[in-house]
Amino acid sequence: MVEACVRERWNHTSAILALIYNTAQGRRGPSRTPQQFHPLAPEPTPKDKTAIHERSVSVLHAMAGVHVKGTRVR
Repeated sequence: MVEACVRERWNHTSAILALIYNTAQGRRGPSRTPQQFHPLAPEPTPKDKTAIHERSVSVLHAMAGVHVKGTRVR
């Protein structure tokens, strides 16, 4: 129970930290995700990063109405 409370608080804090960092940084550098500020979050593997990227691209294509051969929204 205590671990869940600590993890939830870090989820909240890391989201706020990412928001402040990205707002202050502007377009001067790469943006950061809350996961990068979260000390308890597991490091994503290269396979996870590829899956997340492919999913993000397919969702953006669906939102823009672009149909690219071989992509689909799950």
